[in-house]
Amino acid sequence: MVQARNGLTVAVSSQLVVTPDPGQERRLGRVATATLTDGCGLIIRTTTLTRLQEQGFLGPVWGQVLIHSGMKELTPRSSFYDTVHYP
Repeated sequence: MVQARNGLTVAVSSQLVVTPDPGQERRLGRVATATLTDGCGLIIRTTTLTRLQEQGFLGPVWGQVLIHSGMKELTPRSSFYDTVHYP
């Protein structure tokens, strides 16, 4: 739960996914885009095992699945703390 400046408390759901290869990462993005709805509020960030091993958890390895856009690709890679794209 996160409290906004206006005093409202909202639930923010985030899922970090590490896949074995880029193909699996793209498939996950396509499935999420095809099955989840705009209003679900879920934030999905993905990376591959190789990227994670080479650059670390805090490196610019995370791509975000944009559920609301209908895009089949991920956002440009960024570090976990720099990536805040809300639908």
